[in-house]
Amino acid sequence: MIKKHLNQNAVKDQWEVYQNKAKAVWKSYQKEIVRTTAGVVVACIVSVGGAAMIQPNAYAVSYNGELLGYVEDTALMDAALQAVKDSVSQETGVQEVAVDMAGLDVERTRVKTRSTEFATAESLTALLLEREAYVCEAYSIVVNGTPVLGVASEDDANAILEAVKNSYSQGNSKIISVEYKETVEILPSDARDVPVVKDVGSGLNYILTGTEEPRTYVVEQGDTLWDIAHANGMSSAELIAANPGFDPNRLKIGQTLNLVAMKPFMTVVITEEVTETESIPFTTQYTNNSSMYKGQTSVITAGKNGSKEVVSKVVSENGIVTSKEMLSETVTAEPVMQTAYKGTKALVYTTASGKTVSLSNPLASIQISDGYGASRGSRRHLGVDLRASKGTPIYAAADGLVTKVSSTGSYGKLVVIDHGNGVTTKYAHCNSFNVSVGDTVTRGQQIATVGSTGNATGNILHYEVLINGSNVNPANFLN
Repeated sequence: MIKKHLNQNAVKDQWEVYQNKAKAVWKSYQKEIVRTTAGVVVACIVSVGGAAMIQPNAYAVSYNGELLGYVEDTALMDAALQAVKDSVSQETGVQEVAVDMAGLDVERTRVKTRSTEFATAESLTALLLEREAYVCEAYSIVVNGTPVLGVASEDDANAILEAVKNSYSQGNSKIISVEYKETVEILPSDARDVPVVKDVGSGLNYILTGTEEPRTYVVEQGDTLWDIAHANGMSSAELIAANPGFDPNRLKIGQTLNLVAMKPFMTVVITEEVTETESIPFTTQYTNNSSMYKGQTSVITAGKNGSKEVVSKVVSENGIVTSKEMLSETVTAEPVMQTAYKGTKALVYTTASGKTVSLSNPLASIQISDGYGASRGSRRHLGVDLRASKGTPIYAAADGLVTKVSSTGSYGKLVVIDHGNGVTTKYAHCNSFNVSVGDTVTRGQQIATVGSTGNATGNILHYEVLINGSNVNPANFLN
């Protein structure tokens, strides 16, 4: 019993020792915790204060390493980028406009707000446009490796090329083949590298004419080639050159003429099978009539032209026929011959002094293309135009003295002969001369050749007859 009691006392003493040690350790821990906690709090305070001092408060905007400015809100940057896209799209007509994000850099930074001038969406837009910080995703029509025109889409490019081909087709034909002389491609491109059009129509005009603003004129009644050319500051030769395939001898009311030279960017070669209805001219059978003057005719029975259907293989380059091969022809209506009287009585002119004058034909073959008295706008035609090929000999209508050989304005190369007794003849638009001023000539002597000088509508002889200084109808003296 005693032993057991002793053991209990020993345990009690030991427990007190442990308790005292534990209290001492706990006090030591409490001091350390207080010291450590205070340090952490101080460190946190210092850390938070330091962060507040260096925290970014703006964004630096740069393009290809060049600082453009600072913004406080990235929303401004977004607005500027959209404004760049809208501005470029409106100017070029290209819908797919992208900002060059590879060269653009937006970085958070710290600036002094009081001394820093922040950029606006407008100023950033202007800077980005100035540096062309964008890409216009367009398509180019490329001819022989050279971009000539930009369009908004590949579909627009194809539509323009198709319209180019159709513009040269005759319409009443069967297309055999259509090709370009040049290498023509459609390639993706940047709209800044080529002139961009906003629609297919203006693109077609640009390709066909080589200019963005082609000018045209619609022929009105009374117009002549010279009148049209003069009114538009051109020569007749320039007007003809601006209208390939145009026949200056067949000016028609309502016809549209180009007033600028056509310089297409490409050559469209079209091979077609063309079906045309052609007229078969009637012939005239004449019966001499001695009671009628030479040059006079009188129809007995009227003739009538026939017609035929002609199928040809036609090759053209930009609408100008380069070759034509007849494949077949079918007569659809036979011509009806005309019969007429032809005068044989010599025509003479009696002057006031009682002298008689007769004139022979100035050309071996007479074909009047424009008659005496025809309208020339505000004036009238003072002679007749006789159609003939270039270089055809021109003959003196009667004996006389050459009083003028010169190049005279609208007449071009001109010969004037005085036949005496108040009779004078003029020969205009000559190609070359065979006489000089002061020469004496005889009836039928060659004095010049047919040409197209001056304001001529092709190769013609403008022939005038004057009696006592007044013009009369030369047709009255033609046999």
